[in-house]
Amino acid sequence: MTVKGADRRSQAACWLALMGILWLGTALRMHALGATSLWTDEINVVLAARGSLPEVLQGARSHFSAPPLDYFVVHLLATGVGSQEFVLRFGAVAWSVLSIPLAYRLGRQAAGRWAGVATALLLATSPLHVGFSRQVKFYAALTFFSLLSNVVFVYALRYARRPRRWRPWLAHGLANVAGIYFHPYVALILLCQGAYLGSLWLGRLVANRLRRTPLPAGALPFLLSAALTTACFAPWFFWDMAQQSAAGAYSTATDLAWLADALEALGHEHAWSAAILGSLVLCSLLPTGQRRRPDVRPLLALNVLVIGLVVWTDNVAGYWFAPKQMLFALPAYLALAAAGLASLYRLIHRLVSRFPAGGGRLARWLPLALVVAAIVGASIPAVARIAGTWDREKQNWRAAAALLEQEAQAGDGIAGLDRAAHSVAYYGPNLPIERLADKRPAGLAQLLAEHPRLWYVRDLDFGRQQPALEQWIQDQGFTTTDVGGVLVSVGDRAAASAEGEQQPAVEGAGEDASVAKAALERGQSYYAENRWQEALAEFQQVTALKPEWGIGHTKLGNTYRQLGRLEEAEAAYRLSIAAEPGYVGAYVQLGDLYRAQGREDESLAPYREAVEADPASAWAHNALGSALLAGGHTSEALAYLERAVELEPENVTWLLALADAQCSLGQEEQAVTLYRQVLALEPGNRRATEALEALEP
Repeated sequence: MTVKGADRRSQAACWLALMGILWLGTALRMHALGATSLWTDEINVVLAARGSLPEVLQGARSHFSAPPLDYFVVHLLATGVGSQEFVLRFGAVAWSVLSIPLAYRLGRQAAGRWAGVATALLLATSPLHVGFSRQVKFYAALTFFSLLSNVVFVYALRYARRPRRWRPWLAHGLANVAGIYFHPYVALILLCQGAYLGSLWLGRLVANRLRRTPLPAGALPFLLSAALTTACFAPWFFWDMAQQSAAGAYSTATDLAWLADALEALGHEHAWSAAILGSLVLCSLLPTGQRRRPDVRPLLALNVLVIGLVVWTDNVAGYWFAPKQMLFALPAYLALAAAGLASLYRLIHRLVSRFPAGGGRLARWLPLALVVAAIVGASIPAVARIAGTWDREKQNWRAAAALLEQEAQAGDGIAGLDRAAHSVAYYGPNLPIERLADKRPAGLAQLLAEHPRLWYVRDLDFGRQQPALEQWIQDQGFTTTDVGGVLVSVGDRAAASAEGEQQPAVEGAGEDASVAKAALERGQSYYAENRWQEALAEFQQVTALKPEWGIGHTKLGNTYRQLGRLEEAEAAYRLSIAAEPGYVGAYVQLGDLYRAQGREDESLAPYREAVEADPASAWAHNALGSALLAGGHTSEALAYLERAVELEPENVTWLLALADAQCSLGQEEQAVTLYRQVLALEPGNRRATEALEALEP
C-alpha cells in the first residue's frame, strides 16, 4: 500500500471516529434535557431575559460580570420557540456540541490528526463540560469561544506570511468580540496569546545573544485584533462592569484544598480518570516527533496556568462557583493530554522497536493498544458518571411548586429562603409566597403567628447554612418533605414543641393552674423566638406555681441548655422526673444532655428509664438505640431501633435511623428495604435517595 493510500484510509477512519464522537457528545447532552426543572441560577437568567430588548440589557447588567449576548439568545429562544426547559437549554447545548469539532482542530494543531480525535472524545465525555452545557448559562459559550479564539489564532500564525493574511486576524478579532460579550474570561485568552507571542520573541532574543530581533510574524495584526476587541468591549465595561464590586463574594481563607478540587474537575471528576489525564498532561512535555510551527503546547500550558492563577487569586477554597471557571482551561488541558498521548505512543514505539520483534506487528500494535486503553480508561468512567446523573434533579422547584399548589390552603402562609421565593414563584406564579427577610427563628415564628399553617421552602444546601432555622423547624414539629434538593416544611400553631415528644396533659383547676398554663404558652412562644431570658422567666413561674408539672421543669431545663447553664439544666430534668416519673420527655432530654457533653455511658441510664416509663414510646426506643449504637453495643442497639419502627412504622425519622444503623453494620439488603420504605412514604427524600444511589449504583 502506498503512503498516500494509507494516509487516505487514516483520514477516513479519523472522520468516522469524529462523527461517532459528535453523535455520542450530542446524545449525552440532549438526553432528558427538559425533564428537570430549572434551578435557581437558570431561573435568574430566564427572568432577566424576559421583556423587551432594553429590559434584557438591564437584566444582564443587574447580574455580576454577565455580558448580554447569552441573555439575548435566551430571549430569542423564549419568544421565538417557547419557554419550556428543553428550549431554553438548547442554546447552551448547541455551543457545547459545536465545541467538539473545535476541540478536534485544537488537538490536531497540537499533535496531529489522532490527537485531535482524542481531544474531541475527552471533551465530549467530560462530566464538567456536559453538566454545564445542560444549563441556561453562558458557560458552554465560554468554552466554545475560548476554543475558537485559540484555533483561529494558531491558524493565523501558521499562515501569517501568505497573501491576504489579514483575513484570519479579522476572524480572530470578531470571534473575541463575540466571545467577550458572552463571558468576560475570553479576555484572558488574549492575555495568554500575547504572552505566547512574547515568549517566542524572548526566545529568539536570547538565541541571538540579546541582539536586535524582529517581532514574530503576526505580532502586529494580533495587537490590532486585541485593540479591536478592547474597543468593542469598552462601552459595556464602563457602563456595567467598572461599576461592580466583588465585595463579599470571595472567601478570605487561604487553603490549598482548591487545587484538588480543580484537578478533579479537569480530570473528569473521577479519581481514575484524573490520574490518567494528569499523567498524560505530564507526558506532553516529551517530544511529539512532529515538527509543527508554531508549537501549540506552550500556548495550551499558558491557558491552564493563567486560569489556575485567577482561581487561586479568587481564593477558590470559599468561592462556590470555582469549578465553572475551570471550563476556561478545560479544552487546553484535554488537548495537552492528547499531545501527551502522541508523545507516549512515539516513546513506546521506539522502545518496542529495539526488541528483535520490533520490526513486526508488536511495534505497531502495542503502542496503539496502550493509547486506546488510556483513552477508554479516561472516558468510560466519565460516561458512566454522566449517565448516573441523568435522573437527578439539582433543585426541583417545579415539584415543590406543584406540592404547594396541591396541599396549601387558603390562609396558609408560604415563605421562601432568599432565592427559593422567586424560584417557586416561577413555577407557581399564583402561589402567595414571600421572601423570608428575617433569617432568625423569630421571622418564622412571626409568620406562624399570622397564619394557621405555615409552609417554609428552601433548597437543601442553602438550608444547611441556617442551622438556627432548621433547629426551630425541628423543635416545632414541622413535617418536612425533600423534593429533589428542595425542602418543603409545613407546621401549624398546634404542633408539638419538640420532635417526637409526648407532652403530658397539663391539668389542674383554680387560679394558679390558669396562670401557669398561660405562662407555659408564653414561654414556649419566647423559646421558639430564641428569646431565652423571657422564656426562662415564664418557665420559672410555671414551676413555682405548679411544681408537680413535669413539663414545666423540662422546658426550664431546655432553656438552661440554650443559655449554657448545663448543671442547672440537669437539675431541672431531675426535678421533672421526680415530679412525674411517667413523663418520657424528661428522661430523653437528660440523656441528650449527657450525650452533648460527651458522657455517652451515663446517657444510657436515663434512656433505659424512659423505655421503662413508657414501653410504647417509639421516641424513647430510638434514643436508646442510637446511644447504644454510638457506644458499640450493636446487637442491643438494633433491637431498640427496630422496636421504634414497630411502634411507629410510618415515622420516617425512625426508619432512617434504623436504615443508617444497618448500613453502617454491613446489613445492606435490610437497609435498602428501609430506604425504599422511606421513599414510599416521602417521595424524593434526599437521605434515602443518596443512600440508595450509593448502595445500588
